[in-house]
Amino acid sequence: MASERERVDLARRGIDAYTQGELEAALELLSPEIEVYSPPGTVNAGTYRGIDGFLDWTGRWNEAWERFEREIQRIEAVGDRHAIAVVNQRGVGRGSGVEVEQVAAYVFELDAKGQASYFALYNDVEEAFAATRGREGIA
Repeated sequence: MASERERVDLARRGIDAYTQGELEAALELLSPEIEVYSPPGTVNAGTYRGIDGFLDWTGRWNEAWERFEREIQRIEAVGDRHAIAVVNQRGVGRGSGVEVEQVAAYVFELDAKGQASYFALYNDVEEAFAATRGREGIA
């Protein structure tokens, strides 16, 4: 089981690597069997499986933006397996030029090998914490 510090560190390293365009470094942090989940109401809603599923999900996301930035506000460990990163996201829509800014929550679950075996994106931070507590069996 990963410590709180290890979970928080993995979330930070993953977000930083991906944001800086270091895809290979980000992928090394993921389990080959990763499950990616975007709840209804989010972009690319659904469940994606494996590295190919992660790449499909992120590829669709990236196609929608001319420019996209992430700024981590905070990362918290939840329960025994999870970390949640609260992230300010800013972007400009490809083609539309519409500027968007919102706070989102990125949920990471670590497996016994210390890799992310689950990743979810929530537009609502409280919903992310509630769903994660449910996955952990915490009331």
